[in-house]
Amino acid sequence: MVVYFHYLFGMIFIVQFLYLIGAWRAGRRFSIWKLVGTGLLILAAALPLTHQVMTIAGQANLWKTSAPTLGTFVSFFPLQTLTTALVGLVLFRFLYPQWLRNLRGIASDDLLLLIAWLLVGPVVVFVVARMTGYAVFNTRYMIYALPPAFILMAWGIRQVGKEHARFALLLAMGINGALYLPALRESEWRTPLELVRQTAGEDTPLIVRSGFVESVNFDLTGEPRASSYLFAPLAAYPMRNEIIPAPFFMNATAEQTLKDAVTLRAPKHRRFVLMATSGSDVFDRLPEWFESLGYKASAQDISGFTIIRFER
Repeated sequence: MVVYFHYLFGMIFIVQFLYLIGAWRAGRRFSIWKLVGTGLLILAAALPLTHQVMTIAGQANLWKTSAPTLGTFVSFFPLQTLTTALVGLVLFRFLYPQWLRNLRGIASDDLLLLIAWLLVGPVVVFVVARMTGYAVFNTRYMIYALPPAFILMAWGIRQVGKEHARFALLLAMGINGALYLPALRESEWRTPLELVRQTAGEDTPLIVRSGFVESVNFDLTGEPRASSYLFAPLAAYPMRNEIIPAPFFMNATAEQTLKDAVTLRAPKHRRFVLMATSGSDVFDRLPEWFESLGYKASAQDISGFTIIRFER
């Protein structure tokens, strides 16, 4: 139930509702009482999550980001794999049409299920993100919508009559996926922390933004701690520097807390370092304030992180 409601997977209920309508119109019959009973059971199981859901809703003002674009929406889907499969099927159609003579269709209600499953959730969340600016258009919130893309690909490949042709298409899709993986630049902590270690010195206070969104709900005093996961990478790659913790999202309270921490240490330190994933909102607030105190800033992007050194 946490998966359903905390990560917006509840969108799947809309898909299931549309499917039930399509299945009923296609002549399939099912017990209304069983559906009502299942719905009530799901609702009862979700009641313990009410407080958590309301807490998250109350923090919605922290989840502001730039509105997603059409390119962002399209990039959610596995285009590299889909394109390879589509190109292969089109080539087979024109070069070896006899391989695609015995096409087997998909039942109308099953097709409705796959299309709704694939598009309804992402489209609704995309529209909400565009209209409100809330950072909800995220792959982890919508990963439930990806299976139908692969089901449709598998159906298309199954239409090819020759086994060796199906194998060749799958091999091409696998090779294309392997070639695409290096282009995925995920953030990793080891390289930027090693750069800070080499260039900043152990006596430089290091402002580090947590990689966990839950950090906005906790008092970060005393972080990083061995008993907490909010700054877990620092356990794997420990730093001798004094750490000034920053939450995943910045608000007025978090900003003032960081400014107070820097002000307290400023008489003893001529240098501070700020490290956070590139694009974090912490960069919208702190650099200008540091410069107003007479610090000069120099920034460097590395491994998905931005490191800013403030010196005076």
